[in-house]
Amino acid sequence: MAVAELALVAYCLVDLARHADSRHMPRWAWVLLCLFVNPFGAIAYLMVGRGEGR
Repeated sequence: MAVAELALVAYCLVDLARHADSRHMPRWAWVLLCLFVNPFGAIAYLMVGRGEGR
């Protein structure tokens, strides 16, 4: 379970680093949310924070 959470957070952080657009919050806020609110921050980013067209 911990490996899956770590992989999810890592995926979100890489996605945030590669793409400049995010919705509803600045990128730095998404990074903090993904890092400190496991796994719900990463899930929230994937559901509502990713930019258009991805």
